[in-house]
Amino acid sequence: MKKIKITAIFTAAVMAVLSCPVFAASGDVAGQYYSTDIHTYLNGAEIDSVNIGGQTLISAEDMDYYSFSVLWDEEARELYISRIYEETDETPVIKKSNYPSGEVLGNYYETDIVTRLDGKPITAYNTGGRTYILAEQMRDFGYVVDWNETDRTLSITSPDKAGYEYTIELSEGRRPETEEPQSEGAGAFAIRLDGGKRTGCGDASLFSSTLSCDGTKYIMSMSFYQNEGLFYSSKLQELLHSMCFYEEDAAQAETEENHARIDENVSIVINGHKAEKVKGIKWRGNGHIDFGFEITDVPIYKKDEIKSIYFSVGNTDGMTEFEIIEP
Repeated sequence: MKKIKITAIFTAAVMAVLSCPVFAASGDVAGQYYSTDIHTYLNGAEIDSVNIGGQTLISAEDMDYYSFSVLWDEEARELYISRIYEETDETPVIKKSNYPSGEVLGNYYETDIVTRLDGKPITAYNTGGRTYILAEQMRDFGYVVDWNETDRTLSITSPDKAGYEYTIELSEGRRPETEEPQSEGAGAFAIRLDGGKRTGCGDASLFSSTLSCDGTKYIMSMSFYQNEGLFYSSKLQELLHSMCFYEEDAAQAETEENHARIDENVSIVINGHKAEKVKGIKWRGNGHIDFGFEITDVPIYKKDEIKSIYFSVGNTDGMTEFEIIEP
C-alpha cells in the first residue's frame, strides 16, 4: 500500500509539472531555417532567401541594398524597413548559398523585436544577428508577389513600381465668384470623373480633392484652404466634422451610428464599384482643414485602369452641374 501510494504521488507530481504552462523567452531557440532552391526577386533584382516551415523569407538587412532604408531603434526595440523612391541603376550583388535545398542553415530564436515594413508590423524571424521577413506576407502591404512554379521563382514588386501607388487629382479649390463673408455654401457636392472629363455640382469648387491608392486601400481626400473656400463652406464642413475623426478619436469613427451617418450622406464609386465600408478621418494643417474617407472594399486598380470616379457628400438633388477645369 505504501509503495502504491508513493507511486501515485510521484505520478501526480509529474503530471502537475507537465501541465504547467511554459513560456518562451526572448533568445530561446524557436526552430530551424533551411536553404531553398527558390530564386527570389525584389523589384527585378535577385535577393537571397531562406525557408521556414515551407515559406520563403528574405533578409531585412539585405534590403538595404535594394532601395530600402533599414533602421534599428535600440530604445524601442524596433526595426524599420521603408522604401526609398530614388531610382538607381546599380544592381545589388547577392550572396546566395550553394547548399542543397532543405539543408539546415541554423536556428531562429524567440525575439521581442518588432519589425515594421512601411510603418506596419510584419512577421519576422531572428537568426542571431539577422532578421528575416515573410515574403508572401508582403502582399498585405500592397506589394505584388508572384509565384512561378515552373521556374521556381518568387517575384516581389513594390506598389509604386507595380503601378498600384498613385494619386489622381479630382478638383482644385477656388474662391467663390461672390465672396459673401457669411456664406455657408450649399452644404453638399458631387464630383464625377468619366473618361477624363470632370464635372461637379454644389460646393465641388470650394476645396481640392484627390483619390490616392497605396496598393492596399484608397483615400478620398478633401482640403479646404484659407485662400480657397475655407470660409465659404461652413455648412459642408459641419457635416464632414460629424462623420470624420482625428486619429486620437478613431474609435468614434467605427461606431454603428457613424457608419450609418456615412452611409446616408456619402457615396463613392470607383469603376462602377460602390464603396460600402467607408471610414471618415481628418487631420490638422497649417492654414487648411483636411478630411478623408478610407475605402477598403473596392478592387485595387492600377492608375491607368481607373476610368470612372463618383464622389458625393450630402443631398445634391436639384443642383446644377458644371465642368471642373482639370487641376
